[in-house]
This record gives sequence, structure tokens and C-alpha cells, in this order.
Amino acid sequence: MGKVLVNTLITEGQLIDLINNTAFPELALRNVLVANPHSGRNPEVMNALLERQPAVSQQTITDVETGSQTITAKDVLEAEMAGISRSIANNLSGIQYHYVTDTAYWDTDSLANLHSSRSEPNMVLQLAELYAQKGQFAQAQNVVTNADQTWWGEADVLAVMDAEQYYNHIASAAQNGEGLHNLSTGVRENLMNLQSTTLSSWVWHKINAVLMPYGQNDESYVEPVYFGGSNKTENNQNRPTKPSSSFKLYPNPASEYVILNWDWMVEGLDGDIQIRIVNLTGQVMKSETVSDYAKNVHMLETPGFVPGIYLLSITDSEGNQLFEQKVTILK
Repeated sequence: MGKVLVNTLITEGQLIDLINNTAFPELALRNVLVANPHSGRNPEVMNALLERQPAVSQQTITDVETGSQTITAKDVLEAEMAGISRSIANNLSGIQYHYVTDTAYWDTDSLANLHSSRSEPNMVLQLAELYAQKGQFAQAQNVVTNADQTWWGEADVLAVMDAEQYYNHIASAAQNGEGLHNLSTGVRENLMNLQSTTLSSWVWHKINAVLMPYGQNDESYVEPVYFGGSNKTENNQNRPTKPSSSFKLYPNPASEYVILNWDWMVEGLDGDIQIRIVNLTGQVMKSETVSDYAKNVHMLETPGFVPGIYLLSITDSEGNQLFEQKVTILK
């Protein structure tokens, strides 16, 4: 039946009947309509498709209109699997919260069993830490060493590899009779070296906590960030102290006026802002105060300015500079 529908042109009435059959899968419906190219040009068919209940996705409508098939059965299956995985993760979080807040479970293996049934990276690390908190560092190392990494991303794999090194150092110290309160100089140096190279915030903070009693903890942590196109996590020590300014100035070059736009919420404005334009010698050519900063726009007229380059700056009510940009004035 399915092959007949897909490979044989069917009438407008048959298409509308098929659309109104709510038991017919949307993907199969899309395939039938695309296989009958006249459906995308028929107002009655398209109207029935648009009014169908339950509603079809915009992607299906677009495919019918353009005669394309951008979604396959594989895409649908993967989406359903992702939805199931998300549902499991949400339920798991609820169960985990119940376990850690109910003292009846604290001295049992219930939480460890829960974590060991999952292969997500965060679950693996939490299971390892459960053993570490009991002083079972070798078992913690074993958890991260034998974790199923089949569906992990590169960042997850690197994080757990660093966690394995961390537990290896701690386990070695424990075997030598050292506790976290009396780690040898060699172990501390190994931990510091790992801390300086790890891209995992989890590992970085674990090491920092261990080294804190020795006064060797590092206060200069910089959160790893993703750079487009690399899929790798890198530390950027030169990032700005605040996000890029939301102020925008145009036109530039200008002649009779310039307009400023900004987002007062992004800038955190709660008072007047001062706008100044100075020439290259530092002479103030124009100074205006904007009290209604929530309007997010202000125009400054420049008809009497001599052609040249000027510097426009914006400060807040406390004198902090918010924005600065060169402006070229033409005749």
C-alpha cells in the first residue's frame, strides 16, 4: 500500500483524505505529498495540511512546498532517542536528589548503584567521587579508567582522562600511607602540574581543594571556553574583563549628525550618561548628558565641526568609561 501511494500520483481528494487521517505518520505523509508534486501547488491540499490536527511541523510544510525531503526516518529516530535520553536524565536527577537528601540512603550502596547504571560523563565522575569520599581511591580510579566512552565528545574524554590522573596521584599517596593532610612534596608537584594543564574545571577545582591546606592553591582559574570551528576547549588568559560594548555609533564617517544606540540593560545603566566629543588636541567640541538612558538612542548634531577625526566617549554617572570610538567628520 505504501509503495502504491508513494510511486503513483493520486487525486486531490485522496490526498486530503490522507492528510485528515490523523493515524498516518507525519513523515510518511510528507513523503507521499512530495511524491505527488501537484500537492504543493494545490490550495485545497495545502490548506488541509496547514489545518491538520495534530499540526504538522513547519519543516514538513516547507518540504511539500519545495518538493524536498530534508528529514529522514533516521532523523526522526535520533530525535526520539534524544528525547528519551533527556527524559531519563531528568528522572535520574530527581532520583539522585532523593537519595542525597534522605539520610536513610547515606550508608547504603543505593546511590552508587544508581550512578553505575549510567554512562554519562558527569555520572561517572560522581560515582568516582563517591568512592573517593570513602577513601577508596583505587576504586575511584577504576571507575574512570573503565568508563564506557562510546558516545562521549572529545571534551568529555579529556576531562575523564585528567580525572584518572588525579585519582592515580591520590591513590598512590594512599598506598604510601599518605593522607590528603600530609601529601608528599612529589605528589603535590604532580597535582600542580596536572592543574596547570587540565581543561576540566571539575579536575581543576578538585586539585585546588586538595592543595588549599598547603597554601599552594591557585586563585587564577580561568574557565575554559570553546572557540568556533575547533571543537576543542582552550584556556584564554586574555579575555576582556567585561563583555563587548553594546554601544553602536553611525553613520561613520558623518557630516551633520551621529546617532548612538545601546542596550541599557546589557550595560547595567542606572543613571545619567555623559557623551563627549573632543578633537585631536583634546578640546571638548560637544558635551551632552542623557538622562532618559532607557530610550537606548541619542542623536548628536555636528554641523559646525571642521572636517577631521574626533574622539567620542561615553561615561556613566560615576565617571566610568563605557564606550570610546573615533569619528570622522566630512563636509
